[in-house]
Amino acid sequence: IEGPDLISKLRSEHGVSVPVLMLTERRELSDKIRAFRSGADDYVTKPFDIPELEVRLQAIVNRAQGRPATRRLTDGGLTLDLATLIASREGRQLRLYPGTRKLLQVLMRASPSAVSRQELEHALWGDDPPDRDLLRSHMSAL
Repeated sequence: IEGPDLISKLRSEHGVSVPVLMLTERRELSDKIRAFRSGADDYVTKPFDIPELEVRLQAIVNRAQGRPATRRLTDGGLTLDLATLIASREGRQLRLYPGTRKLLQVLMRASPSAVSRQELEHALWGDDPPDRDLLRSHMSAL
C-alpha cells in the first residue's frame, strides 16, 4: 500500500491522528499534493539533511502538543536558532559539533529542569548508548 493511501485509511477508518512526516523519493508536485490531501503533516524528499529533518520533526511535535513552533531557544545569554542550528552566547557564535549541539538543545528545551543521564544518552544515541565516557566528553566540550 502506498503512503498516502495508508495515511488516508488510518485517518478515515481508524481515527488515527498521530502526526505524519513522509520521507520519499517522489518529487512531483502531484505526489506532494496527494500526500497532504491524504493527511500528511509534512513531506521531505530524499536525499535530505538530518538537521532539516530534525527541525521539521520538532515543528510537527510542537504543533501536535499545541505549542507554538519555536524557532529559537534562549536561556540567559545563550541562544540556539533551530532553523539554522547556530548557537551563540551573548552575540558570539559558538562552534559546536552535532553531538554537543544536540545536548545543548535537549538541555535548553528542559531548562530550568534537570535532565537525566539516561535522557541525554537516549537523545544522542537512541536505545544503543556507547561507553558513558563519551557522554562525559560531549558534556565537557559543551
